[in-house]
Amino acid sequence: MFKHLKDYLFLFLLFCLIGTGLEWVYGTFWNVMGATLWIYPGSPLAYTSLAVIPQWGFGGLVGISVYRAVMDRNARRLLGAIIPLVLAGLWVLLYSQVLYPS
Repeated sequence: MFKHLKDYLFLFLLFCLIGTGLEWVYGTFWNVMGATLWIYPGSPLAYTSLAVIPQWGFGGLVGISVYRAVMDRNARRLLGAIIPLVLAGLWVLLYSQVLYPS
């Protein structure tokens, strides 16, 4: 079951770094151009948030799962996208409870 866990962890971390980095670069670029498209209030990085980093990783894993399903022409491979989607949803629920406790 955990045969490829190391590969998935590597891809998760890679997508976390790439997604966060590109979001920050894109936000900084538009700020330099004179149009601030978004800012995360209270974030030390301004144009990206530390809370969003795992979402980039989960999104990347979903993208890889969809890519593999399409390239292999195997709809059952889409089941591989369920776990990262569930984890992303749980992260959003957990983080929203930390930010906005009821």
